[in-house]
Amino acid sequence: MASKFGKFLVATAAVAAAVAGTYYYTTGKSILDIGSSDAEGEEGENSKRSYVTLDTQRLADTVKTTASSVVDSAKRLSDEAVDIAKSVAKDVSGRVNGAASSTDSFMETLDKELEETKEAAADKVEEFFDDEDDTTPQA
Repeated sequence: MASKFGKFLVATAAVAAAVAGTYYYTTGKSILDIGSSDAEGEEGENSKRSYVTLDTQRLADTVKTTASSVVDSAKRLSDEAVDIAKSVAKDVSGRVNGAASSTDSFMETLDKELEETKEAAADKVEEFFDDEDDTTPQA
């Protein structure tokens, strides 16, 4: 069960990395440049950064590929989650049924012991009263 959860975490991290990479690629930002802009919120006039025009077709292909990969991963993870849920439900159901049959067996044993105790107590009460009748003086 832990290995399935580990696979789920790895797959989730891979999907998150793909989405983050696509975001930074499409916005033209570098992960290292985040937070290093001027106080004005934009880079100053002295910036030595050169801009490159993006090829929109290449960008569209990259986004489609990434989206397709994310969809495939989501489907696979969804199927694995359903399998895990079915496995857990089956295990819980088996344990509940086992506990129920164990409880039924215990209750039957308890009922038998109660009946035996009632019969033994009734026999002792009868013997007690029978013994008293024998000890009374006869006239």
